[in-house]
Amino acid sequence: MNWPRERIDARVDELMTLLDLDSSAHAHKYPQQLSGGQAQRVGVARALAADPNILLMDEPFGALDAITRENLQLEMLRIQKQVRKTTVFVTHDIDEALKLATRIAVMDQGRIIQHDTPENILRHPASDFVENLIGKQDRGLKLMSLRPVRDLMANHTEPRQSEPGEHVLREEDSIRLALSVMLWQDLRQVAVFNAQGQETGVITRERIIQEGV
Repeated sequence: MNWPRERIDARVDELMTLLDLDSSAHAHKYPQQLSGGQAQRVGVARALAADPNILLMDEPFGALDAITRENLQLEMLRIQKQVRKTTVFVTHDIDEALKLATRIAVMDQGRIIQHDTPENILRHPASDFVENLIGKQDRGLKLMSLRPVRDLMANHTEPRQSEPGEHVLREEDSIRLALSVMLWQDLRQVAVFNAQGQETGVITRERIIQEGV
């Protein structure tokens, strides 16, 4: 890139802010001084540096531990909402594909077996290979992971703030997470809150069982 120094510095600061990296703490570090998660964030920042129209990410989180990997998946979803880039994301983890993708191309021996939305792949696998890949026994739970709590919650007319220690969910949390919270805490319903911390409704176990998928 034949950019002036000022533009380069501004772009570095912009990307470090986007990737939730403290510029003053990390801008002058060498790769070996970064944690695995920080190094992966820097890798994403480098890919975005020239503002490309399309990103190709080949198993970017494959070598990370489960917690770091999940955190970076959430970061990718957040970043995608902001930058709105077409991203070709290669992964062997079907759960990762279902979580991150708007469309999935399932390949076997170099051939595309099915190309569809995550929901359609779960509901209508095109072959035994695809069905085995997505799992036969837990497809209902995987479908619940694709739907946000807001789809099934009962809305309140007057929002309120949450109380300390109260079990709460966010509108964008998955229905699968809502059911998990209820089963673990033995709750019949859980309050749902928006991004401003206001309760906007409740979701019940009965509604999830009736309409969760």
